[in-house]
Amino acid sequence: MNFWQQIKKPIKLLAPMAGYTDSVFRSICKDFGADAVMTELISADAIYFALKKSKEKLLKSKTYSLMQFQESERPVVIQLFGKDPEKFIVAAGFIETELKADGIDLNLGCSVKKVLKSGHGAALLNDIDQAVLIIKSLKESTKLSISVKTRTGFSDQSEILKFGPELAAAGADAIIVHGRTAKQGFAGEADWTNIYKLKEMLPDTIIIGNGDIKKYDDIIKRVKNLDGVAIGRAALGRPWIFSGKEPKSSELVKLIRKQARLAYKMKGKQGIIELRKHLVWYFKGFENALELRKASIMIESLEDVERILHFTSGVGSDSSEAGMVQN
Repeated sequence: MNFWQQIKKPIKLLAPMAGYTDSVFRSICKDFGADAVMTELISADAIYFALKKSKEKLLKSKTYSLMQFQESERPVVIQLFGKDPEKFIVAAGFIETELKADGIDLNLGCSVKKVLKSGHGAALLNDIDQAVLIIKSLKESTKLSISVKTRTGFSDQSEILKFGPELAAAGADAIIVHGRTAKQGFAGEADWTNIYKLKEMLPDTIIIGNGDIKKYDDIIKRVKNLDGVAIGRAALGRPWIFSGKEPKSSELVKLIRKQARLAYKMKGKQGIIELRKHLVWYFKGFENALELRKASIMIESLEDVERILHFTSGVGSDSSEAGMVQN
């Protein structure tokens, strides 16, 4: 079932970010109005080889922990990378029958060197026939919605206008396009021109734009003829970007406490350690940000989090706006 068509437009999607978009952060973003969320990048090969040994092997792996989600996160999409259709089919079978996720996303956008070197991620933009084969294989083997997250091209922004329709014809229910080429990485400005053109070419396919959404107003300005936008880095430390309702200082303290408690509940001490990088983003813009960020990278317990929330300028006070500056 294509759940993408059932979401009210414009769709506000939490884009996948390795090391950040775990179940805890996805839940927080859903609370603030994200319409759909994606997991971190997960290897189809890792799922395949773990299952080849035993289901128990996979269930005890880090790969499995990355795929786990809560019901409150739905609709949730598991993002996979790889290049072998057989491995995607096996991974999809597990995701559909065991996890019961809402969709699977094929990553064609990751431009990290080690991913490109292995022929995965954005490397497939130079082998669209293989990408098409993967999509067709997934459509034939699972009833889950299939999406693709890609760049506008490997080296040329106009490439999307050629391979985009091929992805749709292969069965992609949604195409999420980052407005930079793989060669650009995250340099320069995102160009959405050809994303809009792609939607004109594919009126019946969900097309979502991605890149340089920095505040809620950008969602309204950028969406135009598209079905929605995907937000990644701008959600770090500002999950309220999905609603545009920025919390006051006291509300932010409550939010951080909530995320900390959820992180501890789900992952124990490791969850608190992983919270460090989120706190660094939350405190960006505080007048005493340097001290708060230094303290953040040392936390190991919920008590440490509480100490930081009361660290200088009365940040932890429900009645005080001290410690905050306008961004």
